[in-house]
Amino acid sequence: MRIFHVADLHIGKIVNGFSMIDEQKYILDQMIDQVKAKEPDVFIIAGDVYDKRNPSNEAAVLFSNFIVDLSKFDIDILIVSGNHDSGLKLQFASEVLSKQRIFISGSFNETIDKVELKDEYGIVNFYLMPFVRPSDIRIYFPKVSSYHNAIELAIINSNIDYTKRNIFIGHQFFGGGISNAERSDSELISVGGIDNVGYNLLESFDYAALGHLHKPQKLVHDYVRYSGSPLKYSNSEVTHNKSLVMIDIKEKKDLNISLIRLKPKTEMRKIEGFIEDILDSSYDINNSDDFVHVVLLDDKEVIDAIKKLRNKYKNIMSLKFKNIRSSNHSDIDVRDDISDTNPIDLFHDFFKLQNNREMNENQSKIVEKLIGKEEV
Repeated sequence: MRIFHVADLHIGKIVNGFSMIDEQKYILDQMIDQVKAKEPDVFIIAGDVYDKRNPSNEAAVLFSNFIVDLSKFDIDILIVSGNHDSGLKLQFASEVLSKQRIFISGSFNETIDKVELKDEYGIVNFYLMPFVRPSDIRIYFPKVSSYHNAIELAIINSNIDYTKRNIFIGHQFFGGGISNAERSDSELISVGGIDNVGYNLLESFDYAALGHLHKPQKLVHDYVRYSGSPLKYSNSEVTHNKSLVMIDIKEKKDLNISLIRLKPKTEMRKIEGFIEDILDSSYDINNSDDFVHVVLLDDKEVIDAIKKLRNKYKNIMSLKFKNIRSSNHSDIDVRDDISDTNPIDLFHDFFKLQNNREMNENQSKIVEKLIGKEEV
């Protein structure tokens, strides 16, 4: 059985004021091309189909068209809701859709939804676990104490036979222990990591198809894996290589995993340098249509920097400065009594705090002259 695993489509997402709809249509069409070329038996979407619980009309139409295109192939489609989705809305008419081999789990109902699919080696059990909070599980198991405990109880009470081939589909922050899961700025992050679920809960499955983290990555084991988002959605993702995961499973423990690179319509990059160099006509002449996050190194004030840069990069998404001032992380010395402190010394301290360097001789003379006059 051949399986495609994707997640975090975030259809309808707006990044720094730019609609991603055209970019998303391009990448979804690319997935259809890969389905045509590789002929998977199963297509998994592990949550965050949409970017908002109430998606725009164009987002809903785009996803609908994608599912229609997918369903033209001899393929089963398995979908769980993510934290950005409305589970109840996503699973609308799911009983009817299941007859068309489209299986959607939008909310948890005492046990994890199971879909049994056959191949030449027998049955493969797919367990569809939508995004949940402890309160969603507490309805059935009142003693739930945490996100980890919630998922643990859901798995334990689903009577999973681990002698069979089992694939878990879920959308949570699985981390903990030595997994070192990497998060991105475009994800919703809970304060204090209270949403952390131990990856060890997934170790008995043959494969865990995960969504929620936008960087493609495995959690210790190759078979416990985040597919990552198919597009870059933040400055922190510019170095990511986006992909879809292809899994070939034969008999139990006989698993092969490969990544299929996804190429965006418009690349997203970070540019770092001095504004004079960046604006030079010979600099970056072939990539000016990319989405760019610019970091300027100029110490001097740059007037209308964003306007100047936008004349060259129409898709500039953000602008930051990285210079002596912005790199200063000194702590302020809070003194109970400064009445005996020389005002000139205080100003020297303030200047160093603001500029991360000492005043030069000429600046010191000016300050001494001005403060001296003030004291007189």
